[in-house]
Amino acid sequence: FIEDRFNDEYLIAVGTVEPRKNYRTIIHAWSQYRKSSGRDIKLVIVGGEGWGEDNLKDHFTTYCHKGDMFILSNASFNELIELYSNARACIA
Repeated sequence: FIEDRFNDEYLIAVGTVEPRKNYRTIIHAWSQYRKSSGRDIKLVIVGGEGWGEDNLKDHFTTYCHKGDMFILSNASFNELIELYSNARACIA
């Protein structure tokens, strides 16, 4: 299923969605990079929902509906390996 969903260029970020993971900055930097480079690179976030980021869901929803961002909360170990292997870069 991974090959079918993520056959475009993408960046990957892995970790629970919560303030200490700094997803606001990640999303902002990714969005700015897309604008300045003109590249249609996707963002794949692998991690469950944490605490304290309720209003961040609005950003996720907008990008996810456009097909620019994907949130995976229950990727298997093998899927995670494949996602890491095919990503252009890992954001940590």
